Amino acid sequence: MDTLRWRLAQLSGRLSANRFWRVARKGFPVLQQMPQESAKERTSYSPDFLYILTTDRVRMAGFEKAIAQHSACRALEIGCGPWAPLAELCLRQGAEVLAAEGCPKHAAWARRQLRGRAEA
Repeated sequence: MDTLRWRLAQLSGRLSANRFWRVARKGFPVLQQMPQESAKERTSYSPDFLYILTTDRVRMAGFEKAIAQHSACRALEIGCGPWAPLAELCLRQGAEVLAAEGCPKHAAWARRQLRGRAEA
C-alpha cells in the first residue's frame, strides 16, 4: 500500500513538492535551472505550482494572516489561475475582489470557482 501511495504522490507532483519544502524549511537555498521555454510556455498555468501553493499550510497560513492584518476593503489579484486561492482568502475576510487572469480558459474556470462573489 505504501508503494501505491508513493507512486500516486509522485504522479501528482506531491512528492517533488514535499522534497522541495523539506529542503527549503531547513534554510538551504533552492537552486533551480532556468527553463529554456518560450515566454508563452513559461507563463502558462502549472498544476504543480498550484498544488504546492494550496497545500503548503505554512505559506497559506502566512497569506491568510497578512490578509487578515490589513483588512482591506478591496483586493486585486493578478494571475489568479483557475482556482483563485488568494482571491478566496480575501473574500473570506470580506474584501471586494477583482481577479485578473490572462488565459481565457483559466479566467472562465476562476469565474465558476468564485461564482459571482468576485469580479474575474
